[in-house]
Amino acid sequence: MAKNENLKRKLKAADRRRARRPDSTLASAETGADVSTTADEPDVAGLCVSEILRPRGRHVLADVSVIAALKGCLSGSVPDAADAENLYVNLNKIAKRDDVSNAAFRDAIGSLLKTATSHRDERDGGAFVRFLNILSS
Repeated sequence: MAKNENLKRKLKAADRRRARRPDSTLASAETGADVSTTADEPDVAGLCVSEILRPRGRHVLADVSVIAALKGCLSGSVPDAADAENLYVNLNKIAKRDDVSNAAFRDAIGSLLKTATSHRDERDGGAFVRFLNILSS
């Protein structure tokens, strides 16, 4: 019985040491996977921002139109306003590209929508678009 208890104690100590040790093979595998996916996929959020900031004649999109288009992309419903509908169509063209995954597109749209709602100003209808313009320049 003493050998069995000694063996159990040594195995438990080894398990504790293993639990504290960083797994270097797992870390290198994760890093390698991240590098390959980022090399294959474009910056989807950057593509969406460039589409939002693309010149449209003499006027700039209002935050309301941008938010409506972003919400439409997440829900799959077409916005009612003409500016929002045009942006919605152009953003969906990005989603249909071969090198853009659906998950990456939804993540980018979700993060842009979250940022848009946090930078929206009731008194100023273009605060978010100006914020994107400053970030992109």
